[in-house]
Amino acid sequence: MTDPGRTRMTETVLPPARRVPPVGYGGPERLFGITGLGTEGPHGVGTLRLDRRHAGGAGAALAVLVDDALGYAAVAAGPEGEWSVSTDITLDLLAPLRPESTVTARARALHVDATLSVTECHVVDDAGRVVALATQRGRFTPIGPEGLDATAAAEDEIAAATRLGAASGLAALIGARRGDGPGGASATRLTVGRELGNRFGALHGGVALAASLLEAEAVLREAGRDALAPTSIRITYPRPIEGGAEVRFRGAMLHSGRSFAVLDVAGEVAGRLATSAQVTAHPLG
Repeated sequence: MTDPGRTRMTETVLPPARRVPPVGYGGPERLFGITGLGTEGPHGVGTLRLDRRHAGGAGAALAVLVDDALGYAAVAAGPEGEWSVSTDITLDLLAPLRPESTVTARARALHVDATLSVTECHVVDDAGRVVALATQRGRFTPIGPEGLDATAAAEDEIAAATRLGAASGLAALIGARRGDGPGGASATRLTVGRELGNRFGALHGGVALAASLLEAEAVLREAGRDALAPTSIRITYPRPIEGGAEVRFRGAMLHSGRSFAVLDVAGEVAGRLATSAQVTAHPLG
């Protein structure tokens, strides 16, 4: 018999997905090779075949895939005529990604109201392993009359970047350059070309997530901590990064133990904070 005096937990009941949102394959989706993007009922879904272009990126290879799947889950359950823009994303890598394997992201909404959403995502490989978990907080904004193709990337830019990635890996794919910045501090630099933009013309949140992880890997490598890999990241997006901007992702080691490290990565445009991430690293594999 239920104790009437006991506090009962309530569960948020979400309405079923009301629509099938339009799917837009922009430059980042085509660069990374994402297929099957869209919705299945209330779920956001997408698939990625890992190949040479994703080399050297570990969990960064999943960044655009999970951002998209999480966003489509929010849009499927959200207000009609609204799109979802990421404000926070977390990504936890649970197992090493196998080269030449196929991974599938499947996301669902946990909470949706008129302005905000919270979604979660599992990434499973073709051996049935859950290799990553992700969550996203998003805010809704009108799609607008221009639809999803307002910032279509130039074909030659995508083709050139894909060739570079096939030869040199993920950093070359997105045009990430590691070098000294003002005052001699090392950083990962990225210029926001059309092939890296979202439908609003700003840097795709998944690309910023990938660049932050690449910077964390570089800091670990330079500190002689090659046995550790970034396994968890929480990134926030205080302001959009407009097309044509140069972003400087600057990493700092906050803690370095024998089997655990904590890093901070700030993405800055003209000295102003645009993304902020905390990354933890563990042995992986």
